Amino acid sequence: MGPAQPAAGTPPIVLVGVIQSVGSSQITVALGSDAPASTATFDLSSARLLAGKSSLTATSVTIPDLHARDRVYAVLSATPGVVYAEIKAGTPLPVTTLYDVGALPAPTPPTPTPPASQPVVIAGKIASIGAEQITVSVTDTSATAVLDLSNATILIGSSSIDSTRSTVADLKTGDRVYAVVSVGAGSVSSDEQSGTLIPVTTLYDIMPAGT
Repeated sequence: MGPAQPAAGTPPIVLVGVIQSVGSSQITVALGSDAPASTATFDLSSARLLAGKSSLTATSVTIPDLHARDRVYAVLSATPGVVYAEIKAGTPLPVTTLYDVGALPAPTPPTPTPPASQPVVIAGKIASIGAEQITVSVTDTSATAVLDLSNATILIGSSSIDSTRSTVADLKTGDRVYAVVSVGAGSVSSDEQSGTLIPVTTLYDIMPAGT
């Protein structure tokens, strides 16, 4: 005695899912979230197999054409109560028509985390001092840079661990300094050439003149 058939005029039961494995006459499918169990076994021994989303445009295929990760929906001839009971029991469900609508897209690889940007440092000797800016002769080049100290932390020493706080008034021409700036290397290069103020976050006065 086969599964109970739906009454005439009753819409067919359709189950949607993704193929997990393919056998000689059956497939195991991970069902959608509205199903009472996570997986079901479909009996395809008497099924019509189609590739596509509609019987009007789909083409006939065979079980060897089915693959894991293919999305499918299966039309069943049993009643909802029987279908749900057989899913829970793990009994193969007889399918009348199976539509293979295509493979799931490959998982998108995670976007790699960009490397942490390294601070740009300008080293040199103070050539001149203004109210909230200094001009520095950049070490090992003929370039000069105008450094904006209006929002900078100014320290005497070569490390934030052993340095002491200072002010622009404590800086002197000839002091060796290095400045941690808040713009990228490309901006620093163009700003040096144009004489544009380069904003500094921290300035270290590592060797006051005369020491």
